[in-house]
Formats: sequence, C-alpha cells, structure tokens
Amino acid sequence: MITTRRAGLTRPEVLFLLTLGTLGAGLVAPAVAKVRAASNREVCQNNLRLIGQATLKYTDAHNGTLPVIGGGQTPGILVRLLPYTDQHKVAEELEASGKPWYDPVNAKLIAKPLSFAQCPETPKPDRILEGKVSDAAFKAAPTDYTGISLITEAIRDIFPPDHDRSTPLGGLIGRGTMSEITDGLSMTALGIVEIADKPNRWQAGKLTASSDGTNAEGTWIANGFNAPRGYSWDGKTAPGPCAMNCSNSAAIYSFHADGCNFVFADGSVRFLKKDIDVWIFYAVLTRRGGELLMSSDF
Repeated sequence: MITTRRAGLTRPEVLFLLTLGTLGAGLVAPAVAKVRAASNREVCQNNLRLIGQATLKYTDAHNGTLPVIGGGQTPGILVRLLPYTDQHKVAEELEASGKPWYDPVNAKLIAKPLSFAQCPETPKPDRILEGKVSDAAFKAAPTDYTGISLITEAIRDIFPPDHDRSTPLGGLIGRGTMSEITDGLSMTALGIVEIADKPNRWQAGKLTASSDGTNAEGTWIANGFNAPRGYSWDGKTAPGPCAMNCSNSAAIYSFHADGCNFVFADGSVRFLKKDIDVWIFYAVLTRRGGELLMSSDF
C-alpha cells in the first residue's frame, strides 16, 4: 500500500514558525522604536536649529537686541521670530488683521500648526488647545518650545546671592542683548527650550493631569511665563536635583528617553543628558553668571 503525504505543514511545524515569528517581532520592534526615537530627536534638533537661526537673524536686524518672550494677551516669542523663517507670511497675516491674536478674525490662522513648533516625540502632535483670553474663546495649535526669562525665584535662598539668574532673553517684557551674554555664546543656552505638551501635566514620564483648556499656555501664538527649576526625581516637588524630564510644570521637559535638546546662543544645538548636575544645568541657562564651563561638563 502506497501512502502519500498531504501538502502543507504539520501542527508542530506551524507552531515552530509561529514561535520564530514571535521571536522575530520581539527583536524587530525595539529596533524600529529605537530608529523612530532617533529620527524624532533629529527632527526636534532641526526645529531648534531653525529657531536659533531665526533668533540670530532677529538680533542682527535689531542691533543685537534679543526678542522679548511675550505671552498671554500678547503674541509669544515664536511669533516675533516668524519673519525670519519660511513662515513669515503667518506673521504678515497676523499684523494685517489689526486685531489681537485671540480675536475671531485670526481663528483659522492660530489653529494652524507651525512646521517647526512641535517635537514629533510628544504625544498627540495634532492636538488643538482651547481657552479664553479677555472672555474671547479661541482654539490654537500647540508648541513644545517656549522662551524662558530666568531661573525661578524659588531657589533664591540656595542660589549664590551675587549670581545673575537671567537667561539671554532677559525678561518677559525686557530686552536682553547679545553683548550681555558674557558667559560665552557656545556655553549659554539661548533661552528657548523644550517644555513639551503643556497644559497637560507630566511627572517623570507619567501623565498626572490632562487638560485641553488653557489661557494660551502651550500654544505657539502666545506661550510664555516659564521660569525653570530642578525637581525631585519623581517630579512632585521643587527645587530638586533633577534638571529635566521630571516635571513640565515650568521646567524643562521632553519625551526623549534620556534628556533634552538645547539651542545655544551661537546657534548650535546639543543634546543634554537628564542626569546632568543641576548646578551645571543652571549655569548653562544663565547669560552672565561668571561660571567657567567646558563642553565636556555637559
């Protein structure tokens, strides 16, 4: 009697192939995630590089004076930089309206994302923020980058009393100048930093409060009023030893795995690690603190 084997796989063979597939997926998925994270970090660096270049062009056009931060009822710092980017027409339309940014006439304009204002590593990059200013309701596209004026007053009791806590941007409405950055352009963060996914609240990688409502906080049109400080490692208390990625409540925060991108006053962009000494971090932020830093310090 002649027997023939049916075409196809036996059950053990199927199970073997499924096991191989599962193992393969387990090996491939982390690699894909790693490549995606690296790509997102590079896009974020390019965003900050563009912001840095626009800032330097602004200072050249204003006799070395840096842009003010703004925020709230006045347009934020990114709006002041728009004329020096490929999105200058957005600034022209805002000015041509003759109305405050939150007026309904500007509704479509402020709801449109800026090409360089969001880090792709941040959750929900297509999110829209809603809020009110002067009883006027608005919907606006977000930003993950914002200007900072100084290191928080909350550390004044432990900060050297003779130390200037100002960043290059100087103040919310005051104007700093490039000549005031005496700590060195390549050693001083420009003052436009990652504080991602506002007004949501994040602590050490955990979303602790979710909100789409804002008074303009987190929008590209008018974000401002942040004074960074270190936090505890769980992100619950400040000041603390964690320089970044522990809280986004007026502190540097990104969704990159182990640090944040920073644009420096010479226009360069570098990635600083989360475990940087918080006092070196403060020294990088200040424009004329008198610290002697080397690139190897961070």
